[in-house]
Amino acid sequence: MDFEKEKRKFNRVFEYDEISYSIIPHPKSKNKLTLDLSAGGIRFIADEFIPLNSLLKIEIRLLHCSKVINAIAKVVRVKSLFGDERFEIGVEFVDIKKEDLVLFKSLYQGPVQEAG
Repeated sequence: MDFEKEKRKFNRVFEYDEISYSIIPHPKSKNKLTLDLSAGGIRFIADEFIPLNSLLKIEIRLLHCSKVINAIAKVVRVKSLFGDERFEIGVEFVDIKKEDLVLFKSLYQGPVQEAG
């Protein structure tokens, strides 16, 4: 799927923050950097294929404000890179604390306004 041609519900902020993720129910976590974030989810590069609809336990360390966000997210996009050696993964938050969601919305500008 082409990330640039999709319709957005939230503004995307291109930012490199540290994340740890594990595929539920597997406990082993992996560390990566985000490519971008929004109030609805994040995008990152993984060294492994993660199937669509997989649930991930994610910890996001927001470097510019020293906050840690924990969430459960669902894989909604997978794009193969470099001959299937790496994968661009897009996830959507499905379980996130209300105060963390409020923080995300305040930092990442809330909903995108539709042209009308």
